[in-house]
Amino acid sequence: MYRNSFQADISGEIFVEDDGCKINVELGLMPLVKGFLVLWSSFATLFCLIFLFGAIKKQELNLAFGSLVALGMLGFCYLITSSGFKSDCEECRRDLKAVFKVEL
Repeated sequence: MYRNSFQADISGEIFVEDDGCKINVELGLMPLVKGFLVLWSSFATLFCLIFLFGAIKKQELNLAFGSLVALGMLGFCYLITSSGFKSDCEECRRDLKAVFKVEL
């Protein structure tokens, strides 16, 4: 019922070792989400730079406050990515350990 866009994309390999096996798992963001985050971050950075250079060129402090909006967008991007992805990664790790009965 709930869809987390930042859920982990899981891929991995299983290797045979001397007394058991080794599981190498990689967790990453889905390609569409990565593309969205790159675009979001690029536009936010561009707007931040435009406002900052405009404020320097015209020597108006009010224009520099516009860059705070863009910095807020970058911060929001970081927060949703870190909270959504990290929570899902912990859940995936816990579930994979239970499925494969991992012994450390």
